[in-house]
Amino acid sequence: MSTRAQIVIEDLEAIKLYKHCDGYPAGVLPVLEPCVEAFLKRRGWDPEYLLARLVMAFGLAEERHRQAMKAHPILGERYRHPETTGYGLSGEWYADIEWVYRVRRDGTVKVRRTKEGWWDAAGKEEDALWERHTRLLTGEEVAERQKAQWAEEERKAMRAFYGLEEEVLCAASTIP
Repeated sequence: MSTRAQIVIEDLEAIKLYKHCDGYPAGVLPVLEPCVEAFLKRRGWDPEYLLARLVMAFGLAEERHRQAMKAHPILGERYRHPETTGYGLSGEWYADIEWVYRVRRDGTVKVRRTKEGWWDAAGKEEDALWERHTRLLTGEEVAERQKAQWAEEERKAMRAFYGLEEEVLCAASTIP
């Protein structure tokens, strides 16, 4: 069973980024947070462009994961053909999501877990549906749900990709 999530950006609530698999914090935040941080640092607040960059960031992370898995002797067979349903953009809240991420103007990400009754509520057109039918996680709860070795490796790779790790940039630099 997949762990589905939707990501919404403040000031652009009409469009949600849907993630079909690995929507729990360890599967989302290591990609989401470095992308948002780098984007805001370089461009400032621009929700439409940020959403486009998030789609690209998750695609990059998925491709890197797919390439690593292809070499795996047991799991490699599963990754021969690219997935076409892993991500989507929607104007609707999906009824089967378990996690909601809200990117705020200041770059913070609020993590929410859906409650019982989401299926009944999802068909209704309400502005703050995600607030009433989800529970905001505390910082400690989010940190606990990210305790996976691969999640930390993903976060480091994404931070390096965006040039957010000075040590990585200095070590790789060939400019005198």
